[in-house]
Amino acid sequence: MEMLNSSWNAVGADGGTAMRRPLRLWPGLLAVASGAALLGLSLAYLTVLRDGVQSGQARRVAVALQAQALQRCTALRSVRLREACRLQPPPAVGDRSMPFPPP
Repeated sequence: MEMLNSSWNAVGADGGTAMRRPLRLWPGLLAVASGAALLGLSLAYLTVLRDGVQSGQARRVAVALQAQALQRCTALRSVRLREACRLQPPPAVGDRSMPFPPP
């Protein structure tokens, strides 16, 4: 019995919790790391989503500009003017120098 008491005291007066503390630290670190990973993945998803929306908007604007240009060129009376109109480069997406819709 004396030997058991001496080995028990060798562990420490706190019952050996000093050796178990690092094990209690891991769940907290795991929670922080998983939270940081979740935050990073959410930010990456939102960035991809925002870029996709912007790309879709730019595509819709380009299609609308092309449709307006085609309609404007088709409305011209002379075949020569229609062909010359269709050969012109399309306006830039942000260019507002052209009247919309054309007169």
